[in-house]
Amino acid sequence: MKRDDSEKTIKKSTTSFFCGSLCSRFSGAFRDITLAYFFGSSAFIATFMVAFRFANLFRRFFGESIMQMGFVPYFEEIRKKGDKEGAIFYRDLSFSVLIFLLIIVFFIEAILIFLKKNFLKGYFYDIVDLSSIMLIGIIFISLFSINSSLLQCQKKYFLPSFSPVIFNFTWIASIFLLKNQDGRDIIYKLSFIVVLAFFFQWLFISFPSFKFLSANLKKNEFFKAKIFSYNTKKMVKPFILGAVGIGAVQINTALDFLFAKMIDSSGPAYLWYASRIYQLPLALFAVSIVRAVLPPLSRAYAGGDMDRYRYFINISLRRTVVFMFSFFICLVFFGGSSINLLFGRGGFKEVSVINTMFCLWGYSFGLIFVAFTFILAAAFYARKRFDIPTKAAIFSAVCNILFNILFAFVLKLRTESIAFATSLSSFIHFLYLYFSLKKEMELFDKRIMTTFLKVVFTNIIAISLIFFINIFLDESSIYVFSKKFSFSSDIFVQLRNFFVLSFTYLIFFILTSILIKNRDFLDFIKID
Repeated sequence: MKRDDSEKTIKKSTTSFFCGSLCSRFSGAFRDITLAYFFGSSAFIATFMVAFRFANLFRRFFGESIMQMGFVPYFEEIRKKGDKEGAIFYRDLSFSVLIFLLIIVFFIEAILIFLKKNFLKGYFYDIVDLSSIMLIGIIFISLFSINSSLLQCQKKYFLPSFSPVIFNFTWIASIFLLKNQDGRDIIYKLSFIVVLAFFFQWLFISFPSFKFLSANLKKNEFFKAKIFSYNTKKMVKPFILGAVGIGAVQINTALDFLFAKMIDSSGPAYLWYASRIYQLPLALFAVSIVRAVLPPLSRAYAGGDMDRYRYFINISLRRTVVFMFSFFICLVFFGGSSINLLFGRGGFKEVSVINTMFCLWGYSFGLIFVAFTFILAAAFYARKRFDIPTKAAIFSAVCNILFNILFAFVLKLRTESIAFATSLSSFIHFLYLYFSLKKEMELFDKRIMTTFLKVVFTNIIAISLIFFINIFLDESSIYVFSKKFSFSSDIFVQLRNFFVLSFTYLIFFILTSILIKNRDFLDFIKID
């Protein structure tokens, strides 16, 4: 298989991943809209969200990004010997992970059962009980992550990024089926649905992965896996380091929801809905860029081409500056209108829109730094340096907990302070990785600053015109310093306000980019 890497191939891979992510994010938005409409920000749905976050802790701990970051560099190294060797590594790893997870899940479930019987009552009992149900899903999501990584190494990015659509529509169907049932019963049934949804997502992507096996192995070799073979054992160290680092981040996220619950009974719901919008640009652009660049980075480093390695990092950083800074501006100025359009109806009242908007503002300040940490961490993973991202994650996680304690218990601030603490810790995370990599190589090229100045100027022009147009609209969410916010519950007013503002911004952003020749943006969208 030809595996030449260039800016063009990375752009193509990024676009492919972006298109699949766009589909999955639209379905995810529809999922959250239905959840908000039928259940709002009620206390019982907030309990489910906290439990889901704790289940996600194990999901992130054993699957998804950790699997990809560990799998890709080792797979690329082994595949240099031939695709058959790569297929054997994939087969052995899949079976080894399955056995390992079955053992881990069994022991964790046993511990949770013991805790429920002897120590937990009420609210905390429900959280642990719901988490224990959803925990089973980590088996399927971890196997999905290996399959996803395999396809990305083959430059097949659309299916892995599209597959969450299967998860989301399974969840959406269950919401409609459960909408008229009792609150506590709903959240338990939703927990079982989450496991089923993970299974369907894994099944969806298993078929193309199976084709890779069938093309390189004989049928009688499919199940002759060597559990914990020599090559799979190589992944133990990066897996442990990655699990510790990602686990620290996920523990932080779960604790954020607990801190929010202590501040306000509906606090976790505000953070949940805010994070869904905040994660959209990260999933569409930052994750797309990282997923597309990690295999080329791994191949460049394995081949000893450090100039190309640095070149790929800088391409990614420049693209990130363009999109993440612009999304930061959009979240601050259009965040309220976005939340109102998506969730502002049914059980999701104006007070929920306003509180969610404040949380979104808190998250948005760290957006560009989170995206940068993705890229810098990938640069270390490509070199099989898993220790530095792990240390950075742990350090930023500790800082985040300290910020939460300060804001929640000492300063007694509102729920949005939890989101702002996340942004502060993201900045610290970025600085740790940046200075660690700078010790080994000169990182930024001069074009990054030029790109940044151009995107700042472009946003100043676009937002200035938005302020003028907003005078004629009857919604005050654009005024970020306003003491009083007004959000209409009329769907037609919501649509008008959001789309007038967003399309005006987009048009003038593109026109200004053409005028000042911002190539990092124009080349990406193919405008000359």
